[in-house]
Amino acid sequence: VVNFVDDTFTLDKNFTLDFCDALKKSDLEMGWTCTTRLNVIDDEICCAMKESGVTSISCGIESGSNEMLKKMKKSLTIETIKEKTHLLNKYDIDWHAFVMVGLPYENLKDINATRILLRELKPTTIYLSIFTPYPGSVLFKETEDLGMLPENYNWGDFSHQNLNNHFVANISKEDFREIVLDMFLEFDK
Repeated sequence: VVNFVDDTFTLDKNFTLDFCDALKKSDLEMGWTCTTRLNVIDDEICCAMKESGVTSISCGIESGSNEMLKKMKKSLTIETIKEKTHLLNKYDIDWHAFVMVGLPYENLKDINATRILLRELKPTTIYLSIFTPYPGSVLFKETEDLGMLPENYNWGDFSHQNLNNHFVANISKEDFREIVLDMFLEFDK
């Protein structure tokens, strides 16, 4: 299986269709995987990808809350996520969901909406990340402006898998850690 490391593999529809067509016409019989954005797939692309041997697609769902998606500046809505993942299921393509919790303005209702959506969609795999305000990013500045960055922070701990990350204003550190551990246990299965 060949994995194409490109976060927006299907961004150019013509390229994607040409690639799939060339792969189908070749003598290569290989499986392949890619990462893409859900808003740039459609029925035609999913069909072509499946016929050319795609085995799985990874995509960012990020949140089950339309409000959080909007604040993250994602060009997705819950309705679009459901529509596009339905296409992946229609063509029997394994798909992997990238999800993030712990944004500074997130609340328990938003996190629960994410859990509910993931239970409904049933992706093949869920990659759960904990929000990490990487220096230089817009969200780093927002986190800093909210006073959520501790002084003398150990930059070596900055990781989207660090259970000590706590940059969410509306949930205590202890409660947030418990929520994340519970989500890891539920979705790691």
